[in-house]
Amino acid sequence: MRFFADHNEKVRNVVFENAPKNHKYTSSDIQKDLVRACAIETINAITKDMEGTFFSLLVDGSRDGSTKEQMMVVLRYVNKKGEAIEKFLGVQHVSSTTSSPLEEAIERLFATTNLSMSKLRGQGYDGASNMIALVFVAKENEDVANFFINASSLVNLIGLSCKHRDAFREKQQEQFQKALDLEKFYEKHDIIIPNMEDLHFVPGKSRHKASKITNFHYYRVDLYFQVLDMQLKELNDCFIEVNTKWLPCMACLSPVNNFASFDKSKIVRLAQLYSQDFDRMDLMNLPIQLDNYIHDIKMHSEFLSLRGISDLAKELAKTGRCESYMLVYKVLTLALVLPVATASVERVFSAMKIVKTPLRNKMGDQWLNDSMVVYIERDVFTFIDNELIM
Repeated sequence: MRFFADHNEKVRNVVFENAPKNHKYTSSDIQKDLVRACAIETINAITKDMEGTFFSLLVDGSRDGSTKEQMMVVLRYVNKKGEAIEKFLGVQHVSSTTSSPLEEAIERLFATTNLSMSKLRGQGYDGASNMIALVFVAKENEDVANFFINASSLVNLIGLSCKHRDAFREKQQEQFQKALDLEKFYEKHDIIIPNMEDLHFVPGKSRHKASKITNFHYYRVDLYFQVLDMQLKELNDCFIEVNTKWLPCMACLSPVNNFASFDKSKIVRLAQLYSQDFDRMDLMNLPIQLDNYIHDIKMHSEFLSLRGISDLAKELAKTGRCESYMLVYKVLTLALVLPVATASVERVFSAMKIVKTPLRNKMGDQWLNDSMVVYIERDVFTFIDNELIM
């Protein structure tokens, strides 16, 4: 506030000693309430622009300045002009990056907005977050958990000193060359190579009560297969089989090379994947509409130089053909809202480092969320009337 007062005469005339009566707004509670009101109106403006359109979520996680795991959520939707828009929705603290905590955090975030889950048509997660989730799930196996504990202790011990790290790298290179001869390496370091046909026994536990399984069965079934099954279950919670059928069908909407990839049957198949959005009559009328659509579009030069489906959607909206070919346009918007990258979420991480600095690492989750919404979506916030906030 002091900064704005020093650089803006209008602000200087109404704050601090020039404030009317006792309306100085210097209390931290009042400032948080104001920012909260600003964030709410900003989100309301974004959801109003959507007006019940389909949307998807771009989700990613990162640690903030106080080493708390934060989940960032960005909306992707198509506006009235046919433009694919990405807007920051909010940030939520999560205990882990597995599917269940992420789902709970998303539900909490939706509870504070006017958005409906019924319009959600896609979710995108960053690859690094997925790998972290797989590691987290793998740790549910006791042997794998012990491995990560020992590895973590080793990394922390070596990481305490630059000399330790340099010495470890040099030693590691030497050992790697020697380890190419595995048998000599095992003998030198007294590493016991288990016979896979022998019975498996857990050190420190009674052999009489142990299961009669071989080492091969233990490492293959009880360890490898078990961890693999847990990771597959985690991935299946995030992705469904039908996802793999979308891409070939979406490619048929491309206007490149005078709609060379156009395939009516595949576009109809894409619509069939959205059973809740296309009823039986829609699916019967769609092939007829597609015939009229492709014949009409190829006759107009403005559609022949388009470079992708995003350009196609904007041109259909501009020329009003989105109303003439409503079913085709609906298929197109459903394809456009599908998340294809998380670049917008990565930019949110950069903004979080600006908002929550090491000197401000005690910011609460709500205070962080509200500040980031106003900061990131300042182009939306600029046009909000002060009367709505006050």
